[in-house]
Amino acid sequence: MLRLRYVGLLFYAAELFSAITGMAFILMVTRSLTVSEFGEWQIFSLVLSYTTFLYDAFPFWSARFKARGYKESIVTGLTINVLLALIIDVILILSLNIISKSLLIRYQLLMIVALFTLVTHVHRALYQGVYIARTEKVAISVIIFELTKVLFCFVLTFFTELGIYGVVFSVLIADIFQIIYLALYDWEDLKQKPSFKLVKTWMHVAWLSIYQYVGGLFLILDIPIMIFYTGSKEIAAFYTVGASFSSTILYTRFLASGLYPKLLASGSKKDVEETLKLSMLLAVPSTVAILVLSPYLLYILKPEYSLAYNVLRIMAVDSFLIVLMDIFVSTLLGIEKIDVESAGFKKVIKSYFFLTSSTTYIKAGILLSSLCVLLFLDKNLGMIQISEYAKLFSFIASLTVLVILLLKVKKGISFKFPMKNLLNYLVASIIMGLIVAQFQPFKIRDLVLTVVIGVGVYFSVLYVLDSWFRSLARRIYDELKYKLKPASRELTMNGSGESTVLS
Repeated sequence: MLRLRYVGLLFYAAELFSAITGMAFILMVTRSLTVSEFGEWQIFSLVLSYTTFLYDAFPFWSARFKARGYKESIVTGLTINVLLALIIDVILILSLNIISKSLLIRYQLLMIVALFTLVTHVHRALYQGVYIARTEKVAISVIIFELTKVLFCFVLTFFTELGIYGVVFSVLIADIFQIIYLALYDWEDLKQKPSFKLVKTWMHVAWLSIYQYVGGLFLILDIPIMIFYTGSKEIAAFYTVGASFSSTILYTRFLASGLYPKLLASGSKKDVEETLKLSMLLAVPSTVAILVLSPYLLYILKPEYSLAYNVLRIMAVDSFLIVLMDIFVSTLLGIEKIDVESAGFKKVIKSYFFLTSSTTYIKAGILLSSLCVLLFLDKNLGMIQISEYAKLFSFIASLTVLVILLLKVKKGISFKFPMKNLLNYLVASIIMGLIVAQFQPFKIRDLVLTVVIGVGVYFSVLYVLDSWFRSLARRIYDELKYKLKPASRELTMNGSGESTVLS
């Protein structure tokens, strides 16, 4: 259990660091780009989503097989991914004219998408290999990525006139740095020869990943639909600008990073319950804070974006549901064993693999059908209104999928949802929200002070209310005390003259 908490907390620390650096990054981006250029940056990301939708189709299975002792699985997954990326890039280059005119994005940016596609496929194959064997090293790689991204974005946006190209290249360079780091820990696996026998084995189940990611393509059709309807790429900016803040809620799902590998090896319902408590511990107050502070958060990015404060509020609640969904998906995938059995097609269809892969189709169906009906019935909606409705439909879709997954997990592992802890988190968060609501942080320094006060209030109230949190806080304190004790002893010895390094 301690290892599960350690990995989860380490990942969350890395992602919390990402939230801080991400804030610095998004501030540089929004302040150096116009609303139209920021919209084009979001369209760039959208096109990349389409060119990389299969990037985990084979690495997902290579990681599972590595966990079961197949040393050649990682290099095999990498080889397939490189070939896949090259094929997709050829299709992209042949489609440049159509994509550029349809989505209002420049040719030059589409060419950079082709480079990103290859880098992203390589990154995923290496990431999965390290994640399954040395999960904590992936957290460190995230820190390397974020630091590099912010550093290069600062240089390329403020000391050059590259504009959006500076933003794009800063992310690309950071990806390459992370790849180099991950490759160091995958090195022994990369020395192996690719196994076509493994490829043949994976093909029996890889269609599940393809099926899932095709569903993902439908899910992100919301932005193209809205661009076609409004004829403006600015709607992509208002629709997605809040993601820089709602992602702080999504980061809490990384507290569950140790759950999937644990269940693959030997886990129990207690691991699921522990992970839910840990993730909601931070997801609940993060959600409430964004609900209260959304107008000020967006104003800090750029005053024009503050109009989308309700879009951000809906995104925040939706993100909380996604955190829970991810935990349930990890649980179902962790307890599923069909990929190591000689299962026929009918059995695969009944598996948790197929169920979790189908959730994207359910979400996409609810979101897109609702959005299309709305735009058809009311042709006088503004960009902000359309964005609010679309996010509301996304929330309804997430809630529907969450209920389905919850019922399946309860049937599969029979865990107890920690409702008492959730209520304690809500009470502490509401008290925090009432106090934070008294502030109006229009500047970064005021926002930082507000967050610090909110964090102090939340954890102080929760310490009184929740016995599980008190136990966790004491364990963390004892662990830190134990870790720091040898260092403290060494300093004492140095001070007494018995042992000194500097002398």
